[in-house]
Amino acid sequence: TGSILIKLIEKADPSSILFLDNSEAMIKLSSKKVHKLGQLKGTKIEFRMGTLDYLGPEEMFDVIITHYFLDLFNHDELNQITKNLYQHLK
Repeated sequence: TGSILIKLIEKADPSSILFLDNSEAMIKLSSKKVHKLGQLKGTKIEFRMGTLDYLGPEEMFDVIITHYFLDLFNHDELNQITKNLYQHLK
């Protein structure tokens, strides 16, 4: 819903954020909530619909937050997902 983005912007003051979600409704809701705050703080926020598979191999991040996400997978899937996430960390 964007709540974690608001806290992230207020507490960490990041220069940029990529919000990746597979739900168009969640992207709309989140972007509506945080757009003004991001502008006020100077945070560049990109909202992108998709999954981890939509990240390019060159896309690297300082931090990856998986809010209410990892508990949806079995052990083998979780191992593969965390390996894929790790490849996108700087």
